[in-house]
Formats: sequence, C-alpha cells, structure tokens
Amino acid sequence: MYGAEGCLLTLVQHLDLSKFVPIVVVPAEGPLQARLHNLGVKTLVHRCEWWAKNEGDMCFGQQDSEARIQHLVEIIRDEVPDIVHTSTSVIWEGAVAASLTGTRHIWHIHEALEGHPSLSPLIPIPLLHKVIDLLSEVVVVVSSEAMAELARDIPKTKLVTIHNGIESSKYNPGSDNSLRTELGFAPNDIVALTVASLRKYKGVDNLIEAAAMTKTQDSRIKFVVAGKGPDETRNALLQTISRLDLADTVFLIGHRTDVPKLLAGADVFVLPSRKEGFPLVALEAMASGKPVVATDCGGTAEMIVNGETGFIVPVDDPQALAENICALCRNRETMSLMGMAAYKHFVKSYDAQIYVRRFQSLYEDLVATPRLATQPQRDPAMFRSLLDSYQRYINLMQQLANKEQDLALTKVEVVTAERIRTQLEKQLQAMAAKAAEYEQRCEALAELEQARELECIRLEGVLETREQQLAALLNSWSWRITSPLRKALDFFEKK
Repeated sequence: MYGAEGCLLTLVQHLDLSKFVPIVVVPAEGPLQARLHNLGVKTLVHRCEWWAKNEGDMCFGQQDSEARIQHLVEIIRDEVPDIVHTSTSVIWEGAVAASLTGTRHIWHIHEALEGHPSLSPLIPIPLLHKVIDLLSEVVVVVSSEAMAELARDIPKTKLVTIHNGIESSKYNPGSDNSLRTELGFAPNDIVALTVASLRKYKGVDNLIEAAAMTKTQDSRIKFVVAGKGPDETRNALLQTISRLDLADTVFLIGHRTDVPKLLAGADVFVLPSRKEGFPLVALEAMASGKPVVATDCGGTAEMIVNGETGFIVPVDDPQALAENICALCRNRETMSLMGMAAYKHFVKSYDAQIYVRRFQSLYEDLVATPRLATQPQRDPAMFRSLLDSYQRYINLMQQLANKEQDLALTKVEVVTAERIRTQLEKQLQAMAAKAAEYEQRCEALAELEQARELECIRLEGVLETREQQLAALLNSWSWRITSPLRKALDFFEKK
C-alpha cells in the first residue's frame, strides 16, 4: 500500500467506534480493501478517475464523470454520512458528490503537487487549489511545505495541519542480527538502512555517491537499500556501484515485506529523497529507535529534531549526506542516544493514537458547527458549468491520450519497419557482394577461357609447322637414299 492508503487504514483502525462509524469507498479491489474487510469495516468499490497523470499515464474511469459522480451521490444518500473525507488530492469525485448532497467535506492532502516527480495535474495547480477550496469545509495538510503551497490559493482559516502517525506495536526499538547474518557483515560494521522505491526522486543515486565518500573515511559503514523500481533504474544504480567499487559497501536487496525486522537490524536510517510528503518510513525508523539522516524535503524537518534525533541535510548534496552519516556513526553511544531520543519523540508526537485523536476532534468540531457556517457559497449554475467544462476537458485529454497511444504504436511500427529495412539493406548488400564476387569469378573464367583458346591456336600452329616439317623430311633426297639402310636395320632388329 502507498502512504495515503496506510494513513487511511491507521485512521479507520483506531477510530473510537462508540462515536464514529466508518464507511470506506475505495477505487479498486486490493490490499487496502482486504485489510478493511478483515477489520469488519463496510467497504464499497467505486472506480474513480484521477485528475492528475501518474508517471505520465492517464487514469481514466470506466464511465464519464457525471455517471461516476451520480453513483457516489447515490451512495451518500443511502448511507447518510455526517462527513465525507477525501484522502487524496488526485481524486475529486467524492468532493463533488458531497457538495451535490450538501454533506460536509474534508479534503485530506498528502501530496504537495507543485514539482511532484510522478503526479502531474491535468489542470493548472492554482485552479485545482481553488476547486479544493470550493468543495471543502476543511482542508487537512500533512506538512508545512504542503501548507505553504495551498495557502497561496486557499484561506488559511480553512487549512489544518495534522501530521501522519503510525501504529508502533509492530516496531521494536531493540536490535535484530538477522540482516547482518544475511549479508555477512562483521560485528563491528555499521548498518545504514534505506527503504525506498528505486525511482529518481527517492535519491538513491545520491546515496550511492555519498557511500563512496564515507568509504574513504569509515569502511565499517554498510549501506543497505530495500525497495524495487524500474529495471533500467536498478541497472543504472548497479553500474554506479560497480564503477565506484562499492560492491562491498552498497547492497540493493530488493522489495522486502519484513521492514520492521530490517529496521531492528539497522544502526541508522537514511532518507535521501528529492521529494516527500510526510514520509511514514521515517516514522517507522523512529518507532524502531533509530536516528534518521534525511534530506530537507516535505515534512522531514518537522519530524526530525536536527542534532537530537538525527540530522537534516540539503537535497541533492551527497557530500553533506556523507558528512552527517560519518558524524553520526563515529560514536556508537551517540547513535544509541539519538535513537532513543527519536523513539521518545515518536511516542510523544507521532503515535497512531495521537494522529487519530486529532482527526476525531476535527470531525466532532465540524459536526458541531452549524451547517451554514461551514458551507461554502456555491452558485449551482457555476457548479454545473464547472462539471461540464471538466468533462469536456477530460474528453479532450482522453482523445489526446488515445492519439498519443496511436502515435506510440505508429512509432513502434516505424521502428519495426526501419529495423526490417535495415535488415533488408544488409541482405541486399550481402547479395550485391556475392554478385560482385560471382562476376569477378566469371571474368576470371572468361580470361582463362580466352587464354586457353589462344593456347589452342598457338598449339595448332606448332602442330601444323611440325607436320609441314615432317612432310618436307619425307620428301627429301636424304630420306630416300637412307631408306634401304632403315629397312636393313628393321630386319636385324626383328632377328
């Protein structure tokens, strides 16, 4: 599950069921739906459409926007909730349905979309923020960075910061030697763990550069990266590891499901990201009693007390990353003290119960506020115009996506045709070379035949000369005079 899904699961799992009854609408079947079902939470599947591209791909719904929104309207009218809580910034249909039914709406924003490495809004960000403002009574953000971005377009009175929280029971502040045994580390080696996908915005390339610098200062530090990603990215990282001679220093161990055990086996946690929201994995490290060295993006500077529970370093600065990792690892007692401080800070500020209590208080305050005091003023005609314009825009985007797909297929066909043309050209060149060789052989044979004919003519001339010479000899007087002697010689030879 992704971060937003994990946050939603934590919230639902720890709600006070004597006061709140959760009903969750998920966009597809999957791990989140299964976990909610196991908790006994009523869960409905509704195919939604994203109003942002994910990794460059469009996430279109199965029907047009109006049909999907009408389905959500029917769900709201059947269930009659007091509040609709949208737990992502990339789907707006629940917010629209809440507005159409006059239901209070909270929009929970996990992602700062400006400059996001994988999410690209289909409409300009300021307009997107205005729509969020229009369709919400309260907008919850997870970090100061997200707050600063949204505050440019949404009144601060409507914005609330609630930091993420996680369940601490499955994380052990103690230690576990299984990771060291698995990778064959020595007892005095220091394990620096990173759990992240192998995508560019996670900064693993910078981590590897930093590892090369730390190796010259402290060869005991071993960097372990758990996570998967595109094959080309992983191969590029492996090539960098080989080029920098780090095969005994950096270990890419792939996707793992035993993250709590990995954290228990680490000495320090490193998060080298270029872009984050409020990273749950850093909270997991703190819950495991590990100091954290992280780049200053998203909410990391809010969760890490610089110099006490870890270190904050600039983004895209491998040297600063290396220096702070070395400084932390120089003394095991310092690592242990910072790890304990990180655990205490987590328990005080980021435990799941704290996270859930803040949302419960928000729900109670919102429901207690008179509806007219929280309901934004919405012009029905303008609202309908917005929906119609969005649907037309999405239709155009889908047509464009189809054209792009057709173009991509055409490009594949062109590449295939070019490859076939190249192969045919090579075959023609080979055939032309063979034809030239055959022609050369034919010319050589013709020259030999001509030489043979000339030799035959010469030999015929020689033979004719010899015959003429023989005829002249037979007709000569010397031949006639010696004829009796030759006959006598033949007679005695016979005797």
